Amino acid sequence: DKPYTAVALAYRFPGYRNKDYAAGQILENVLSSQRADLFGLVAQGKALQASFTDFDTHPQAGSAAAFAVVPVTTKAEDAIALVRGVLDNYRKNGVPSALVEVEKNRAIAQAEYKANSIEGLAFQWSQAVAVEGRSSPDEILAALKRVNVADVNRVLRSYVAPAHEIVGIAAPKTPGALAASSGRSTAPGPEHGATLLHHDPLPQWALAAFRNTSVPASTTAPVDSMLSNVIRLIVVPEHVSRTVVVSGSIDSSEAVQAPAGKDGIADVTSGLLPFGTTTLDRIALRSELDNIAAEVNAGTAFSLTSLSQNFDRGVALLADEELHPAFPASGFGAVKSEELGSVQGVVASPEHLAQVALNKALYPAGDPVQRFATPQTVSSLTPDDIKTYYSGVYRPDMTTIVVVGDVDPQRAKDTFEKYFGAWRATGPRPVVELPPVPNNAPADAVVPDPQRIQSQVRLAQVAAIKRTDPDFAPLSVANESFGGGGSSILFHDVRDVHGLVYGVSSQAQFEKNRSMFEVQFASDPGKINQAQSLIMADLKDLSVNGLDANELARGKASLVSQIPMRVASFAGIARQLIRYAQLGLPLNQATVDARNEINVTNDQVKSTVSKWIRPKDFVRVILGPDAQ
Repeated sequence: DKPYTAVALAYRFPGYRNKDYAAGQILENVLSSQRADLFGLVAQGKALQASFTDFDTHPQAGSAAAFAVVPVTTKAEDAIALVRGVLDNYRKNGVPSALVEVEKNRAIAQAEYKANSIEGLAFQWSQAVAVEGRSSPDEILAALKRVNVADVNRVLRSYVAPAHEIVGIAAPKTPGALAASSGRSTAPGPEHGATLLHHDPLPQWALAAFRNTSVPASTTAPVDSMLSNVIRLIVVPEHVSRTVVVSGSIDSSEAVQAPAGKDGIADVTSGLLPFGTTTLDRIALRSELDNIAAEVNAGTAFSLTSLSQNFDRGVALLADEELHPAFPASGFGAVKSEELGSVQGVVASPEHLAQVALNKALYPAGDPVQRFATPQTVSSLTPDDIKTYYSGVYRPDMTTIVVVGDVDPQRAKDTFEKYFGAWRATGPRPVVELPPVPNNAPADAVVPDPQRIQSQVRLAQVAAIKRTDPDFAPLSVANESFGGGGSSILFHDVRDVHGLVYGVSSQAQFEKNRSMFEVQFASDPGKINQAQSLIMADLKDLSVNGLDANELARGKASLVSQIPMRVASFAGIARQLIRYAQLGLPLNQATVDARNEINVTNDQVKSTVSKWIRPKDFVRVILGPDAQ
């Protein structure tokens, strides 16, 4: 059961080799434009999401669907009628010719944006050559350029036809909130005589390769500076494409900063930003972005993707949306209505109840993470609440901006100074970090979900270790070998050998003041206790004996190999640098981590696991059928 209702109106669509394929792609983008009437349902507060997309495309034929996601309080039949009304109007009157030209230009820009990512560029070429049978991506670009309005309308009327429509509805069946049962942990201890089976020894050539793991050479050269209003600006020049990616983050926390009884205010505030600025209404703002084929998202996490030739104009529009929101009354009503409908579905969903149960058991009463939006808190929001929250949270002295791409660092700084430099903060810097918490006691909770036939199990505990602790490296290596992936000890022992689970993994989340260690697995209800016993036995063995030489080498190599993968795209570079900046870490922290991880010894693994992980203090939350 999901916390919303989804409807889809699906149709046969042109395949790759069909003469109408290019026009179909432009039609898809036109119908999904934020200036089109499908997204208008979102802007009017009638839908949470609405778009048109193709899927399951083959050489001779494909398929596409108009989707709408609505609150559980909206009848599926009403949502279908809204989508049909939009499509019927476009069939009768045709699509806007201006949007056809906009989407042709955006398609050309998107091809350039894909060069920002190694994966994106590889996918672009493999899709064109291996899947679509073309000589290069340039062929489809040439076809897109030839599309005209008549082509798009012909495809709309020929393919998106009511006579061939297939309707799908996904609606939650659970009426109202389910109860979560909880109490002191009844989880089993280590299974008597549990047989721990780790991997077979690696062949010598593989072991030698792992043991020769070295610190990857850094491929980025960030230029770190401060604007006049103390915005931290980090610029990474990259000239593999004629594009620029901007990622910004305002360090904030609704759980800490929202007034009492106003939970949900952060989503309503950010949801209002696209509704226009003090100088441009919603449609005018989208039109200006369309003119330069740029993509902008505003909020406490904001971004811009633009061609380098349009960088200045893109930053100007980003600043306008982020810093000068109009907060129109009509927009407030629409966004509040959407948030209310969304929350009404969320609070009744099993996934939400499971998270509530976990937080309640892990953290003390009154901790900020015990706060969740409810229909009552959202209903209480007023326009003045939004403006007050925005002025207190959206501050330059809490902001980090990373610019990656085809731009000179000085030019980037001058541009951001020009458009963001006048932004000023008032009052002292807010404290947004979650406070330290004591270790949790063991607990057990079950959240029933009538739609599940298997159970999702989370075993979690608070860990007092911080991201800056010297034990970060050995605990990271231990976790990577223990449960970090498909070659982990847990996956091999609990799934491959004993066949008790469908999947199992562990993760360690490190933050400034608090961290968490967690094991997740999915299994039949009758195998939960047996699987948990084996997991605890493996964990005890890790604390007593640590890792053998193969496992230690594998964990180090796996962690170090992820370093270049995280910076294989402009967006990946930006995410990593913002994360380090907000944690107060040096920008070369990846290199520091790799050096420390390579030097980890098995004695460090044993002592670190024994120090920070408490096998008897796990909170167990079962989503679905209880353990049998």
